[in-house]
Amino acid sequence: MTDIQTILTSKFPKTEERVEGRLVFLDQHEIIRLDSPRLQAITKLAFYKTKFFTGYRKFTIIDTVVGLSNDNEVFLLTNPLFSDKYSDLIKIFENVKSAHVDKGFVSDLVDLYRATGAKITEIGADKYQIWFGDNKWRILDFEINGSLKIKTTPNSTLPKAGRSWWQKLLGSE
Repeated sequence: MTDIQTILTSKFPKTEERVEGRLVFLDQHEIIRLDSPRLQAITKLAFYKTKFFTGYRKFTIIDTVVGLSNDNEVFLLTNPLFSDKYSDLIKIFENVKSAHVDKGFVSDLVDLYRATGAKITEIGADKYQIWFGDNKWRILDFEINGSLKIKTTPNSTLPKAGRSWWQKLLGSE
């Protein structure tokens, strides 16, 4: 297997400018090997944490979990507050058969999400709260039915926006 830095440099653009629809690998940042033997044994991936450049103002540089296969295929997991668009690692986990999914597996998976900088707390069996600052943002739900399904749903406790001026004018909701 080739060095992880060489692989990421070859697979992602290297620039300080925004590349539409792509993340940019920042090779000047440290690459940290993540210890997740259970996930590694089931998925046959090695896990790392490093930084990518997005080009967006709010999330300019993000912590990203990288899953690397033996044949140097790269899968990413980004903080759900940023975007799930780039998180193709989720598809790998959703191919795991339910026989391999237990509380420890889900806990290890949540630890990968936390490695992206996501603030997550457990709220029930296979349900976790994703926070945006001090606000409850989304529910992260792990459904086990034949295989693992990972869903994020809006949190019903967020304050609802008031009626717009035109709704008030028309007297509608």
